[in-house]
Amino acid sequence: MAAEVVTEVVRLRDEEHLSFVEIGAKLGIDNTTASRAYDGGKGSTDHQPYKRGTYHILPKQVFDTIESMLDSGDSDETIAAAACCSVNTVKRHKKKLAK
Repeated sequence: MAAEVVTEVVRLRDEEHLSFVEIGAKLGIDNTTASRAYDGGKGSTDHQPYKRGTYHILPKQVFDTIESMLDSGDSDETIAAAACCSVNTVKRHKKKLAK
C-alpha cells in the first residue's frame, strides 16, 4: 500500500476522528483496508496490534463539559442533563478518568 495512503488514513483517524468506514469511503478503499493501513501506520505488528482506542460519536465538547462538571462535584444525572448525554456516558467517562 502506498505510504501516502497510510499517512492519510492515520491523519483522518487521529485528527478528524473519522470511522474506518468513513475513511474507506473518502479514499475509495475498503474499511478493512483502512483499518490495516492505520495499524501499519501506527507501527503495530501481527503479535501486538496497536491499541486503537475508542471512536466517539459525541463531540469533544460533551466530554469537556463532563470533566468540568465532575470537578465541580455535580451529580451524574445533573452532568448528563447539562452535557446532553446519557448518565451511562458520564459514568463511563468518569471511570476512564479514574484510571
